[in-house]
Amino acid sequence: MSTIANINFIVYLIICGSAIFVGLDLKKGRSWLLGLYGFISGYLFGLLKSDTSGSLVMGALFAFVVIYGGATSYWHRQRFKK
Repeated sequence: MSTIANINFIVYLIICGSAIFVGLDLKKGRSWLLGLYGFISGYLFGLLKSDTSGSLVMGALFAFVVIYGGATSYWHRQRFKK
């Protein structure tokens, strides 16, 4: 289980890092799916490190990083494009 969670964390970093770099339009469902993927990844990673309440916080933190980082990147890209 630990190996699967660690591999999932590396995949999370690659996918969500590229999504943050490109930017996320919050009007599209794909952005929210990436947030959900971030929450699930953080939750699974948190289950290995702490109890259930700690894993919920970890999942919320991972989802927040993806949504906030992607939306901010998209906003900056649209703002300076004009």
